[in-house]
Amino acid sequence: RRGVADTRKLHNRVVEGLLSTQDIFLVEKAFLQTFAKQHLLERLYTQGLPADDKQAPSDPAAEAALMIEQHVPEIRREALGVLRLSQRTEPGRLDTATDALNEDETPRNGQVKMLIEHYVKK
Repeated sequence: RRGVADTRKLHNRVVEGLLSTQDIFLVEKAFLQTFAKQHLLERLYTQGLPADDKQAPSDPAAEAALMIEQHVPEIRREALGVLRLSQRTEPGRLDTATDALNEDETPRNGQVKMLIEHYVKK
């Protein structure tokens, strides 16, 4: 897995023009996943957790709901900030990543591209 522990580092990479098209693609994908329905996010957040672990301090579903409530808005805000900054510093790479993600996710109706453009180019 690749990632950054601190979004400031990610922002610095954008400013310096160091994000690859694949990096931007992943940020776009993370941004779009924040719009997923609650039950899909719960499934994602509880993936790999034991269903009925007697040692667990709390219910996995309740813990996932709390994590979603805390993390999803932050992920959305940070990803959108990176994408908007990429629009200013690396518009060509952003467009290429958006086109690739659109082709991967919604090739027939272009919804991914419309959604990214709606939020990023506001």
